[in-house]
Amino acid sequence: MIIAFDFDDTLVDTFTRMLEFFNERYCEKFQREQFTSWRFNDIWKITRKQWLERWCLFDQSESSRNLVPMVGVHDRLVILAKHHQLHIVTSRPIEMAAQTKEIINRLFPGVFLDIHFCSRGEGAYHFRSKSQVCHVLGATILFEDRPDHAAECAEAGIKIGLIQQPWNRQEKFESPLVMRVASWQDEVVEIIFET
Repeated sequence: MIIAFDFDDTLVDTFTRMLEFFNERYCEKFQREQFTSWRFNDIWKITRKQWLERWCLFDQSESSRNLVPMVGVHDRLVILAKHHQLHIVTSRPIEMAAQTKEIINRLFPGVFLDIHFCSRGEGAYHFRSKSQVCHVLGATILFEDRPDHAAECAEAGIKIGLIQQPWNRQEKFESPLVMRVASWQDEVVEIIFET
């Protein structure tokens, strides 16, 4: 089976490090549970351009080099990689490719066949959708945390394992292809075997 995974806050806990970095840098006191929308700039009350500038600043920081896997991810991926083809499909901008690949090689050596970037211009726009990448790969399932990507892929007929985060809890999905995943411990493997 060909299985696709989003990167940030699906495989690695990016948001925790990023929030700590921004709170310190901008003397803010935001907490994770306040981010009930994936449009983080709305929560921070900044423009989309300012958000992209913050994102790029974080990417160049030491904090972004010290990302850690989500709880339970590493062991599950090692098992899955023995039986399936695993790919990363991310909306991280292509400009962050070198840094992203370095993190993947450090945290998940030999686990993923490839990483596919969907954004350019420091993430300002998508040059291809995640569903397009999944169709080209032949991926039957994508594990994702952003509700907009989940809805778009489900509409294209791709099964979604939606990793629960504060920014997707309030989203309602009509499609039976979207399944919520509370933990990596057993649920991810269970969903894959049901596919």
